[in-house]
Amino acid sequence: MMQKRIFCRIITICFFIVFQTPAAGSAAAPIDVPKNPNSAKACAICHYRWIGTFFVEGRGTDLVPYQSEKVVADAEMCFSCHDGSVMDSRKRMRHGNEHKTDVKPPADMKIPATFPLDENGKVQCATCHTAHGVPSGPGIDETIFLRVSNRDSAMCRMCHPDKAGGPDAGNHSLGASEQIIPKTLKMHGAHEGSKKNQMICETCHTAHGAPREGYLVMGAGDSGLCITCHRDKNIFDPSGLRNANHVINVRPQKAMVPETLRENGARLGYADVITCQTCHKIHNNKINQPALLVEKNEKSRFCMTCHTDKQRLEKTRHNLGISAKEEKNLQGETVSESGVCSACHLPHNPARRLPEKYEDTDRTTALCMSCHARGKVAENEKLAGYSHPVGMTLAEMIRDADADPYRTIVLENGRLDLPLFNKFGVADKNGEMTCATCHDTHGDPEIQKTPLAETGTAAPKNTLLRKPSPGLCRACHDDKFGIRGSGHDLESEFPDGHEIMTQKIDEPGLCRNCHFLHNSEADGFIWGRKITTETGTKIYDMCAVCHQEGGLAAHKIIPENSHPVNVPLSEGMRTRLKGLPLFNAAGEVADNGVMTCYTCHDPHRRTLVLSENGEPVTIEGRPLERFLRLDTAPESDICLRCHNDKTDVRQSDHNLLRTAPGATNIAGGTSFESGVCGTCHLVHHNAEGIRLWARQLGNGDHVMDRMCNTCHSEKGAAAAKVPEISSHPETLFVANFQNGRMAAPVFPIFDPENAHLVMAGRISCPSCHDAHQWRSDDLRQGIETNREGDATSSFLRPHLPERVCSRCHGPEGLFLFKYFHKADKRKEQNQGMGRNRFVIP
Repeated sequence: MMQKRIFCRIITICFFIVFQTPAAGSAAAPIDVPKNPNSAKACAICHYRWIGTFFVEGRGTDLVPYQSEKVVADAEMCFSCHDGSVMDSRKRMRHGNEHKTDVKPPADMKIPATFPLDENGKVQCATCHTAHGVPSGPGIDETIFLRVSNRDSAMCRMCHPDKAGGPDAGNHSLGASEQIIPKTLKMHGAHEGSKKNQMICETCHTAHGAPREGYLVMGAGDSGLCITCHRDKNIFDPSGLRNANHVINVRPQKAMVPETLRENGARLGYADVITCQTCHKIHNNKINQPALLVEKNEKSRFCMTCHTDKQRLEKTRHNLGISAKEEKNLQGETVSESGVCSACHLPHNPARRLPEKYEDTDRTTALCMSCHARGKVAENEKLAGYSHPVGMTLAEMIRDADADPYRTIVLENGRLDLPLFNKFGVADKNGEMTCATCHDTHGDPEIQKTPLAETGTAAPKNTLLRKPSPGLCRACHDDKFGIRGSGHDLESEFPDGHEIMTQKIDEPGLCRNCHFLHNSEADGFIWGRKITTETGTKIYDMCAVCHQEGGLAAHKIIPENSHPVNVPLSEGMRTRLKGLPLFNAAGEVADNGVMTCYTCHDPHRRTLVLSENGEPVTIEGRPLERFLRLDTAPESDICLRCHNDKTDVRQSDHNLLRTAPGATNIAGGTSFESGVCGTCHLVHHNAEGIRLWARQLGNGDHVMDRMCNTCHSEKGAAAAKVPEISSHPETLFVANFQNGRMAAPVFPIFDPENAHLVMAGRISCPSCHDAHQWRSDDLRQGIETNREGDATSSFLRPHLPERVCSRCHGPEGLFLFKYFHKADKRKEQNQGMGRNRFVIP
């Protein structure tokens, strides 16, 4: 119906024109009559000027002016049919981008005479097309409705000769090649030339129905068109592995494409992402051939134009032009030949061969080891030993830290102010810790100074760390910074640095005084000091580096009279640890490990010893400090964590915090300062070396009695509780009765000299008394201070009369037990019975 309406309107106009009368006095201008003017309906429906009024009489009409010059029709003429109503054009016309019409060609573009313009010198559809075809040509498929044959895009090049000539002329290559034109591209409308794999203009461009900018058959704003053919230039291979290519389709974060490059032809893609055309200008490139770059890359100049933050690389030892002038990349070029970036990076090829050992690791670490592995240009002994762990995600670090109280990582709310990287080497908050988490391989803007030598001055240098030390360590290990200003802060302890230098610490610092991140001594602790002892337990050996004769802490050596270390614990005691770690010989936390220094001590956890009024206790003007995992004062939590069978002492009169708060041990510490246990026991530096005893020994012949008499004497803390008599006849030896169901003896006998348990010997105070438990059958007893005891309490061991006394004394054992400490009762009993049951001193 539409075609009929158009046809009727044109016929009406034509008939109206034919029957118009010429104006009086008008004269027809002579014109060249066409060779074959034809006013038949089939022609006149488009060429109304072919009607006789125009060509024969040479005049116009009131509706249509006379046109004496030959010009092409307006686009509206073509679109009167090619508006979707003609089936052949429906898929292409008016769908997508198409060649511009109704515009004048650029001033520098020469349009051949074969392609006429309209009366205003503008390009129209008929500039390229003609409804009559051409009289001759290779075939209708190449010439139909075109003014000339477009075989191999010849027609395109007639107006755009500057787009031909290949890379030498600054353009993308045309012609046959070994590169196969992908089917995917053809499905989007790409055409192949007359030869196999021949690239022509219409392989990438189409004059009608282009889905994207630039009349392209596929979009270039996401590099899709380029990557379809140049698949090896994609950042990922078909299996998803990272290729050694410059990234595309990402928005630059630190890098910036400057305006000067855009003026040279650099383009950003959709949403301002980096694309192939950000670096490459594929037509009319007068800057760089044959790579078609928007700027020459001499000495990595092009790279540094966008990556301005990497320019500081030139001043670091990662500039191989300084540190390894003869080193070549995989293209056989040195830095002096191809620029500072080329040592590690090439835009479309790997610059270095990754060591096989690191092929399965993350790409960032593998790239580092391409230089730093053995046999490589930066082979470095610092990477030969144990190094800081890598390959862990933030979630894994937090999970392990939460699950293991001995880990050294504390990340508040899971935040980390350092970059993590995914397996492709791209910064990713869900990625893993790699070498580049701590190191900025291009150099950090911070300037650090080299350590001050014994002679000479400090020199500034660019660091390859993302943050200066120790701030870098603190990003993960903030909980360890209680060490600052403590006795374990060597810079605070030795401010002149001389003692540190004599210990041959290469790069002193708060953390580096003890730890090396690479080539450390003890696995798992990145230990940086030379171990000189061989106890078989690395934890102890690390502590002994300083705490030994000749060490930095020689004044605090680990004395012989100290708590046992490097010893296994009983199964029962292991289950009671509750947060105190055991370690195996390699220094790893192990449930079946041994007790070491690090079981009780955390060298980074500094706690000050406070007096009862809350003031720090000082020695020689310095605060007294401890490095314990749990507090020892005032309640001795750390001691009773293992020795929890002694916990009841806190509720008894033997808790001097209650009964004698002013009493001091041999170290001068009060009960509050030393804790419940520390009042009587010192884990280090105890004088006698017996039972870790921390008080002056009292009178007596048996060392265990002397311990008790320390307080239970006229001038002792328990002067009100001095027994009238406390000895058992010396000539009587009592067997050590064992209870098979208990680990400890029921009635223990101790050696009078060294206090070791023995099978037979003299009875001493702790044979009958358990100093840590007031009443065995009721732990609530003894809470009141100075409570008077009886035969069922008074720190007595359970069932002594029937288990012990009656074994020798028979039925009299109960009476003898009851009056053991009463001199008059003992004497009276002896005389009445006529037998010498006791020896009265």
